[in-house]
Amino acid sequence: MKRQVGTDLLNFNQHNTEYILTSRLDNDDAIGPKYIELIQQNFKEKHGEFINFCQRLCYSIEKQVFSKYTYKNSPFLSKIENVSNGIKSILNHDHSETLAQTQIKGYHWLQVIHGQNISNGLRGKIIRAANLKKQNSWLNPYRIDTLNYLLARTQQIFSNGIQLVKRLIKAIFFIK
Repeated sequence: MKRQVGTDLLNFNQHNTEYILTSRLDNDDAIGPKYIELIQQNFKEKHGEFINFCQRLCYSIEKQVFSKYTYKNSPFLSKIENVSNGIKSILNHDHSETLAQTQIKGYHWLQVIHGQNISNGLRGKIIRAANLKKQNSWLNPYRIDTLNYLLARTQQIFSNGIQLVKRLIKAIFFIK
């Protein structure tokens, strides 16, 4: 299938463009309204370069809470390819092993966490989303459960505190 994507892209290149840009996006996730515009603004005529949106938002459908996370090699990568060099597409790259040359900041994508996710979970800092939603109206359809936010954030703070105490004890007693 991965090879077929490159072939299909070349066949669909009816305008004979010099470069093709491919992006990874899961069908259960969301992109912000400036996502494509920002990719186009950061496009450089350099075959094989990658563009990454390094600030990630997660939303748990079950808990109705948001988290934020900085991710230097997120699954939301885009790849620039010169048609004359052949097209492999972004699908031929494992995002966890790909470091993008261009890192775009800001919350422009959302990974939706639900019961069918295979390897994704709510990562990063649980955040109070009211201000986030004011600044990013595209997030308004996602409901927030204030009680779940308070519980999840309290649990996260408590867990971080335990990790800190463990590190201090190891440092004090020179435990490896």
